[in-house]
Amino acid sequence: MIVGRMHPRHPFDCRTRLSVFRSGPDVLRERHTVAAGFPFYVHTLKMTFDAATATNGDAGWMGSFRVLVVESADQILGVLRDFIRDPSGEQIDAWKLSIPQIQEQAGKVMEERSDAGEYAAVLEYRLPMESRRPDVVFLFNGRVLVMEWKGRPMLDWSDIDQAHHYLTSLRNFHRECHDRPVDAVIVLGSASFAASRDYSGVHVSGVSDLHRLVCRLASTPGRSPLVLDRFLAAGAYEPLPSLMVTVRQVIRDGSLTRVHRSAAKTDEALAAIEAIATETAAARRRSLILLSGSPGTGKTLVGIRVAVSEKISQLAVQSDGRATSQPAIFLSGNRPLVTVLKHEFKRHGADARAFIRGVREYVDYYSRRDRIPPEHVLVFDEAQRAWDAEKVQESHGDPSLRSEPEMFIQFSERVPAWCTVIGLIGGGQEIHNGEEGGILQWAEAIHRSSNAAEWSVYGPERFREAFEGAGLHGAYRVVDELHLDRSIRFHAAVDHHEWVAGLVDESKDDAELASIAARCRENGFHLRVTRSLDHARRYLWGRYKDDEEARFGLVMSSRDKCLQGHGVLQIGRFARIGEWYAEDELNPNSCRRLREAITQFEAQGLELDAALVCWGNDFLWTGEPRQFSDKEAPADALTRWDDSLGKKWLRKAKLRNPLTLRRNTYRVLLTRGRQGSVIFVPPDALFDATYQKLLSAGCQSLDAAIEC
Repeated sequence: MIVGRMHPRHPFDCRTRLSVFRSGPDVLRERHTVAAGFPFYVHTLKMTFDAATATNGDAGWMGSFRVLVVESADQILGVLRDFIRDPSGEQIDAWKLSIPQIQEQAGKVMEERSDAGEYAAVLEYRLPMESRRPDVVFLFNGRVLVMEWKGRPMLDWSDIDQAHHYLTSLRNFHRECHDRPVDAVIVLGSASFAASRDYSGVHVSGVSDLHRLVCRLASTPGRSPLVLDRFLAAGAYEPLPSLMVTVRQVIRDGSLTRVHRSAAKTDEALAAIEAIATETAAARRRSLILLSGSPGTGKTLVGIRVAVSEKISQLAVQSDGRATSQPAIFLSGNRPLVTVLKHEFKRHGADARAFIRGVREYVDYYSRRDRIPPEHVLVFDEAQRAWDAEKVQESHGDPSLRSEPEMFIQFSERVPAWCTVIGLIGGGQEIHNGEEGGILQWAEAIHRSSNAAEWSVYGPERFREAFEGAGLHGAYRVVDELHLDRSIRFHAAVDHHEWVAGLVDESKDDAELASIAARCRENGFHLRVTRSLDHARRYLWGRYKDDEEARFGLVMSSRDKCLQGHGVLQIGRFARIGEWYAEDELNPNSCRRLREAITQFEAQGLELDAALVCWGNDFLWTGEPRQFSDKEAPADALTRWDDSLGKKWLRKAKLRNPLTLRRNTYRVLLTRGRQGSVIFVPPDALFDATYQKLLSAGCQSLDAAIEC
């Protein structure tokens, strides 16, 4: 039987782990856990993001049962080793154990069913638009059975959830699985376990009983035969139409309060984009739309509304006698943003994977030239941060790849009839190495296209020069509605981003900054500064004690070297960012606990009601002019910010503008709060000048006594 046990690791942590027992004296050993909460014994047959090289499409080995049972196990092993780049020794050992077992079970199915020779098996299949790979997939009698092979006699909740994820991904996002039965099974490689058992819709079977489960399922055939070639086809990715209906309903109802706060302020931009898409579709052309705006003006909201627009869905061109269920998609290189948006939709019963994806996964999937995206509209979030060719090649391990803008222009040109690429442009938020090319990369990408004459570009006046300078004379059309200049995130402080820019860019003196800070206060947006982390925490807990919906949290720079010594802990690499942003303090991962700080990478593109900004030693005010560290800065350029004390960059990073990245980091951190920011400056003499600078710039001290 399967027994669920509660293993609290924290007073507020009641996560459940699953252990498997057999009846009688043969009790299987439990998975033991170290103090930090990680198992001693970790199954690493396939971790999430280990890179795969698809030598045979998206599967290591595929073929009929008739071929599977006669092929040498060593031959199959060799194919899998070629498919996976640099497989670990443990992974190879797992294959050596499981391949003969898979062959044996397929043979037993053939003994019991006369038609089983034509059943198909796929080993190491990569799910459409994902980097995850289930161990084995069987296709038989119009059904799909996805399997995870465990070389150990035990389970825990992660095993169940992993298998269930594979099942739902195939049902919801694989064209050939929408109306066919899909099952999942966890195979315990060294246990004899009844095949009829299941947990949360996932079967659990011992390896010796797997053939019985397959035969039982095969006795209830699906709608129609499933052909292996169609299952592995390049265009297999297609979301279930009902998913988009649910997502649209959540948006229409305004249920996502953190996303939907001021939708009316983005109506004009949405209408302009829909009109351009309609014109592009009618003319059977290609278009690039650039939507610009400062932090908090609603670019992400516009992008989401475009991705679920019913008007755009009506423009889809039919392929194979039917229109795609997903005419638009929202893509972001900001993994935390993708995670939080999916988490928010999930809380309201909608699966946002249908229209929100990571840029890297999309590039991985469509970098193969035989793959044609089903979408007519591609929304690229933070398009000014798109990777240059060098960064793309390094990240994907493929020297043939080009910059992200060039690749997206290529992707869009494969789409039948028409396609529109929408770039959401926010200024001064390039915080990663490889993001420094900016808007010019998009102009150059179209200029280099062999189909440049088919493209029209729409955007605000500010980008015209870049495109005309790239030789695209006459292709750029100015649309004023494509610049958002009214703040949504900071509804009470429209001048706040100007204050932040003046501070980090040194473009305004203290008197100007103090004047802007005063206007912010008049509108209800407060800038506070303190040398005590406890004061900052008590202030935020007190301010929002009666507002359960408010979200406030710690933010810090990833390149700081000293904040840990002052009580600021950086969030863990595998932290649940969705829970950090969305859940209340009953959840141990909630931001409201003010326990762990996220960095600029987790914060970018997301908002809090208030941010507790922890100032690091990687960006210190000196008051004394010094030479720029940026290679591209003018020779006579001077700065009073010092970026020399933070964590050092790796040599391979090849930074052009390190000071610019630090400016942009603090620009991001200081613009996360909708209603205010509290800045914690460590009580160390090294930070005294920075603290005085913030006071002179108009921040109010939390340390000062209140006069009665």
